Amino acid sequence: MHHVQAVSPAPTDDPSLALSPDGSEIAFVANQDRVPVLWIRSLDSIENRVMAGTRGASAPFWSPDGRSIGFFEDDKLMRIDVAGGMPLVIADAPNARGGTWHTDGSGRCAKRDCHGQRFQHDRRSARDEEWSGRRCATFGYQHARPGRPRETIVRLRRASSTGMARLAINPADVTKVFLTHLHSDHIVSLPELVLFPWASQGRAKPLQVWGPDGTRSMVKHLLEAFSFDIRIRRDVDERFSSEGIRVIANDIHEGVVHEANGVKVTAFFVDHGPVKPAFGYRVDYDGHSVVISGDTKPSESLVKFSQNVDVLIHELGQSKQAPVLTGPPDELIPNSPLTRRQARTIADHHTDAAEAGHVFQRVQPRLAVFSHYPNIVAAEVLRLVAQSYAGRVELGEDMMTIEIGSAVNIRRLPPTNRQ
Repeated sequence: MHHVQAVSPAPTDDPSLALSPDGSEIAFVANQDRVPVLWIRSLDSIENRVMAGTRGASAPFWSPDGRSIGFFEDDKLMRIDVAGGMPLVIADAPNARGGTWHTDGSGRCAKRDCHGQRFQHDRRSARDEEWSGRRCATFGYQHARPGRPRETIVRLRRASSTGMARLAINPADVTKVFLTHLHSDHIVSLPELVLFPWASQGRAKPLQVWGPDGTRSMVKHLLEAFSFDIRIRRDVDERFSSEGIRVIANDIHEGVVHEANGVKVTAFFVDHGPVKPAFGYRVDYDGHSVVISGDTKPSESLVKFSQNVDVLIHELGQSKQAPVLTGPPDELIPNSPLTRRQARTIADHHTDAAEAGHVFQRVQPRLAVFSHYPNIVAAEVLRLVAQSYAGRVELGEDMMTIEIGSAVNIRRLPPTNRQ
C-alpha cells in the first residue's frame, strides 16, 4: 500500500531538507530570486540542481524508490519526478507542514490532507472510488509510467506543446507517438515534438513513432531538414544528448504494434478515402480500453476492434445532408475557400453525426466522445446521434481528461484568462 500523508513534523525536524532513501542525495528548499524553490544535490558533488516549476515549494519528502519527491505549494500536495518534468498536483493540503510516504508493495496509493481525511486510489482500476465530492489526482509510479497518457500521443495538431503545458506535462516525458495517417493536420506538430523537448526540456532518450507506410521516410527527411540545427546543438555548442534527438520510426501494419508494462496498442485499418493506409488505435491496459478512430468514414473494422471498449473517441465530419452542399459543384461556398465539390469530397471521407449514431449503437461503448469536428451546433449533433443511439455522448474539448475505472468520469480545465 503506497500512502502519502501530511503530518506535523517534530520540533527537531528540518522540513526544508530531506535525504534520499539510499542516502546519496538531498532535496532541499532554498531561495532563488528571493522565492523558495526545490533543489536536489548529490552528496558526492558540489553542484545543486533546481527543479523547474517548484516556486513556493516547502517540506520536501522522497518516495521509497527515490524516483519522486513530494512537497507542498500553495496549500497543495505536489509530486515531481527526480529525473525532471513539471510537478503534478496530487491533492488539496491546506496548512500542511510536512509529509511521509509509506509503502507495503500492494500497488495502491492513498493521500491524506492535513484535516485527516484519507483519499484512497486503486491504481489497477484507474479511478475506482467516489471521494465525497473531492478530486484527487492519480499518483504516478515509475513502473506504471508506460501506461500513463502523458507518454503517448495519437495526434499532433497545432499547439500540441502548449496544450501539454496547460496540463503540467513536460513534453520531454512524451516518448511514444502513434500516427493515424499522414495528413498534415495530424502531424504538423511532429517537428516541434522532435526538437523542442530535446533542445529545451532535456529529453535524453529517443522518441518512438509508429505510423502508416511513409512514416519512416517522413521522419528521415524531417531530421535531414533540421540537420544544421541538430549538428550545432549536439556536436558543437550545447552538446545536448545524442540519444535525445534520435527518432525510432516504424511503418506499421494491422495488429498489435506495441506491448509493454501491461499496455497493449493495436492498430486497425479504417477507411479515409484515398488516404491509404489509415489507422485507428485501440489501447488496452489492466482491463480497461480506449479506441481512437482516427479520420474515417463509417468503418466495419472499427466496429470489430471496438467491441467491449470503455471509451470510443470518434471523429465527426460535416453532415452529408447539409444544405450548403447542394448547388453548383464548382461554385464557392459562401464565406468559405472551398467549392461545393471540394466540401462534399471532404465530407465523404468522414463520418457525420447520423452515421456515428449507428456506429455507437453497434459498439455500445460506456462513453462515446467526438473529436476532429468542424463548426457545429452541438444540440443538432446530439439530436442526430439520438435518433439511433441512447447512450452517453460527449463533444471533446481541449484539455478534457477522461478517467476510466468502475465509472468513466470527465474533468475539464477552467478556461485560460487572457488580459
